[in-house]
Amino acid sequence: MPDHWHIRKIGSGPYFICCQNREYLFGEIIDEKMALNDAGKMIEKTWHEIPNDFMNIHLHEYIIMPNHIHVIIEITTVGADSISALSISAQKPDKNRSEIDSAPTF
Repeated sequence: MPDHWHIRKIGSGPYFICCQNREYLFGEIIDEKMALNDAGKMIEKTWHEIPNDFMNIHLHEYIIMPNHIHVIIEITTVGADSISALSISAQKPDKNRSEIDSAPTF
């Protein structure tokens, strides 16, 4: 791993997620405004749905750019203890344990 990479524990805070090879996958800038394409609209929709599946995540600001996104999230509990997993299971009986404990994927 290169020395200039800084690895920190995942938790609350700002995140920058870049497309592979920095390809413009989410849209383009037109007249100084971001115009989302279908993939960008999917990212935006998925962003807003995260709290529906992960009750311990609170969303703050986000911006979608042509080849990356910036997000600020707040994670109130890291991992699931048996009580929180059971309470989530009771509220979401269609989800199995692996779906409940999974981290969000963009």
